[in-house]
Amino acid sequence: MTYDVAIIGGGPGGYVAAIKAAQRGLKTILFEKEKLGGVCLNKGCIPTKALLKSASIYNYAKDSKKYGIHYDNISFDWTTVMEHKEGIVDHLVGGIEMLISANKIELIRSEATLINKNTIVAKGIEYIAKNIILATGSEPVLPPIDGIQHKIVITSDQLLQLSKLPEKLVIVGGGVIGIEFAFLLNSFGVKVTIIEMMDSILFNADQEIIKAVTKDLTKLGLTIITGAKVKKIQENSVLYEKDNKEFEVSAAQVLISTGRKSAVNIEMLEKLGIVHSRGMIQTNDRLQTNITGLYAIGDLNGKSMLAHTASEEGIIAIENICGEDKHMDYSGIPQCIYITPEIAWVGLTEQEALKKELDIKIGTFPMAANGKSLIEGETSGFIKIIADKRYGQVLGAHLYCSHATDMIAELALAMKSECCIEDIADCVHAHPTVSEGVMEAANAVFGHAIHKL
Repeated sequence: MTYDVAIIGGGPGGYVAAIKAAQRGLKTILFEKEKLGGVCLNKGCIPTKALLKSASIYNYAKDSKKYGIHYDNISFDWTTVMEHKEGIVDHLVGGIEMLISANKIELIRSEATLINKNTIVAKGIEYIAKNIILATGSEPVLPPIDGIQHKIVITSDQLLQLSKLPEKLVIVGGGVIGIEFAFLLNSFGVKVTIIEMMDSILFNADQEIIKAVTKDLTKLGLTIITGAKVKKIQENSVLYEKDNKEFEVSAAQVLISTGRKSAVNIEMLEKLGIVHSRGMIQTNDRLQTNITGLYAIGDLNGKSMLAHTASEEGIIAIENICGEDKHMDYSGIPQCIYITPEIAWVGLTEQEALKKELDIKIGTFPMAANGKSLIEGETSGFIKIIADKRYGQVLGAHLYCSHATDMIAELALAMKSECCIEDIADCVHAHPTVSEGVMEAANAVFGHAIHKL
C-alpha cells in the first residue's frame, strides 16, 4: 500500500504533522516505537513542569504565614509527587492516541528503518510513501568525562524516574534543563551545585536576565560555579578545574545536563546520502533535506530544539507537501524556563542587537512596582523590551516574572505582525495583572511608564 506521507516519530513534531496531514486529506501513516508524545511529553517538558508545579506549591506552603495561612509540619511525599507527574503524562498520551485514531491515521507501534527516500521497513514489512518526514527526536549528550560510567551519574531521563531524592546533587551544565532541575531539587531540600563551563549560566539569555536569575538562585541556596571544567567524576565527588586550580565537591548523584543530540542512525544517513552535520540533518526553511520528498523536523535538524518549534515545523512541512510555499521563521520562537519566577524571551537580546550595530531603544519595568506581582509574592524580576529606535519595531522581549511563559505570546505576536512599540503601549491591559508590566515596559521605551520613577 502507498501512502501520501509517512512519518517516523510520534513526538510533538511527528504527531502534529500526522494530524495536519490527515486534515489536509493525505493518506497518512505514523511510526512510533515507544509512547506517543516523544521526549517532550514523556521525558521532558510535561513531566518536568508537573514536578516544578509540585515544587511551587511546596514553596508557597512553606511561605504561607505571610499570606495569613498557617500550617503545622509542612512536608512532602516524593512518591506522590512522582505519581501525580505520571498521571498527567498518561492522560496526555491517551489524548494523543485518541486524536490519532479520530483522524484515521494508521499507527505502527514499532521501530522503523528508512530504506530509501520512499520506503520504510517496520516489523519486516515494507511501507511505500510519496513523502517521508523524519521526526525521531533527540537524546542526552554524554560528554567524554573521566568517570562518567559511575553509578552516581544520571541523565535527565533517569532523574525523572528517581524513586528517592539524593542529599547532594552536582549538575554538570547550566543551561535551561540544568537550571530547571536545580530549582526543582533545591525546593525539595537537595543541596545542589551547578558547574558550568561558560562564563555564565543560561549563556544565550539576555545579560540582565542572567544576572538577576543568578543572584536569586544563589539566595535560594544553590551553588553556581561558572567558567569551570569538570575533569573527573568519582564514586562520591566531582573534580573540576577553575582558574587553573583544581577543586572537589561531594555528590551523592551527578546529573549530566550538557545538551542533547539527534536520535538518528548516522550510518543510515551516510548510506542514503542525506546531508547532515554530526547527526543533525540539514534542512532548508521549507524543512526539506537534500533528498526530494524527504523532510526532517524537530530536534533532528537541531535548528531549535523546542517542542513548539517541532510542531510548527511539522505543520509547515505538510503544507509544503500539499503544494504550498511555506517557510519556517526561527527569529520569533519564544524560549521559556519554568522556575519561580518564570523566564521567557523572544527575539534579540540587547547584546545581540548591539553586536548587529542596530540603533535601539530599551524599556524596562520592575515587577516590584506591579500590583499583581506583589499579591503573588514574586517581585524580584522585570520586563524588558528592545525596539528599533527609528520605526519602533519590537526586536526582542525578555520577561522574568510570574506568568512570563504565558505572556511571551503577546510579544511574539507583536514581532510576527511587525507591530510598533506604540501598539503595545496603547493597548489597554487589564488591572490588576502581571501583563500590565508589558504595557509599562513598552511605555518605558519612550520614558513614559506610569508606575516607574
